[in-house]
Amino acid sequence: MKENCLLIFLNAPSADKMPAQFKSAFGAEKAVLAYTDMARHLFAASKKLSGVQPTIIYKGDSKYPDLRWLDPDDPGFLNLKGTEPLEQFTNAMGWAFDAGAVRATVLSVQAPGVPQDWLEKTFSLLTEKDIVLGPAQDGECYLLGMTRIQPAVIEGYPWPGRRFCDELAERAKRLRMSVYLLPEFPLIKEEKAYQQWISSGRKPAAAPETGQEPPRHKETKAETGKR
Repeated sequence: MKENCLLIFLNAPSADKMPAQFKSAFGAEKAVLAYTDMARHLFAASKKLSGVQPTIIYKGDSKYPDLRWLDPDDPGFLNLKGTEPLEQFTNAMGWAFDAGAVRATVLSVQAPGVPQDWLEKTFSLLTEKDIVLGPAQDGECYLLGMTRIQPAVIEGYPWPGRRFCDELAERAKRLRMSVYLLPEFPLIKEEKAYQQWISSGRKPAAAPETGQEPPRHKETKAETGKR
């Protein structure tokens, strides 16, 4: 494990695995295509980061048991563990630090256009700051980076109807932790935002393919032997 770990949570690109809000905004079929496009772009960009290990936390299904739909090399993944968002986040962060990461950052799949230099700056900032946050326009976070798990900061997440990013920052400051806020960046949650991203130079994705090989789960090197 490298000292810098970028965690990306992904679901299988199937209609029943898409968030309800996403399906409502796009329709089931278009939601899958948009999600696939964003995931592929974000993962391809993450592989270009110097000194950073991208790690996928994945919830697959029988049709997409591995990540060949994401990348032809099938990068491997960690199984999603936990039933609630807070438990899933804590488990993923805990795995990263246990595996040797010094700085771990979660990046939302709905923010595929985040500039590469912002991501590189995040890990640089985490050599001095306890927490780095990327605020989205609706009060959520597109990015959350930490140098260790902070239970008192994230306790009770998610917080429906509240500005998640602002509250995280306020909690951390009350606990005398150092916090840095990156520039605001929008999350893609509806058709208009997706089309704006496409018009910026992205081409719509083709439907994901399952391939002809038998189902398999290719483990990351860090995962092997840790179950």
